[in-house]
Amino acid sequence: TDYLRCNPSFHGHPHYDCALIRTHDQHGDQREKFAVVRLHFMFRYTVRGHTSELALVTYMDVPTGARRTLDKDLRFTRLRSRPPASSEFIPLQSIVRGALLVPDFKHDGDFFLVDYVDSDWFLRAKQLTL
Repeated sequence: TDYLRCNPSFHGHPHYDCALIRTHDQHGDQREKFAVVRLHFMFRYTVRGHTSELALVTYMDVPTGARRTLDKDLRFTRLRSRPPASSEFIPLQSIVRGALLVPDFKHDGDFFLVDYVDSDWFLRAKQLTL
């Protein structure tokens, strides 16, 4: 079980977990796609007896420019967040599992996806939409 958190003050520090989500191609392709997002806010609301659970997320899929997407030394996938203004709401049901991202301390705003956590992540990382 993954317990995902998004809290501006978790033990006195901001804590925003990342997750792997299931998505579909916007160009009509019905094949399943996967993406990594950072969670900012999760909530539930009810309108006329219908309850929806949503999350406000930022996609971690901005090209990293001259730096390779796959780090040549560590073999980790390098990710960068979209700007906060491009955040989107997604259904909580689209979350597949949590994702472990580690900051690249040499390049502010870049992260490494740790896909060696288990075999499931290792295989899913190969299907990411980047």
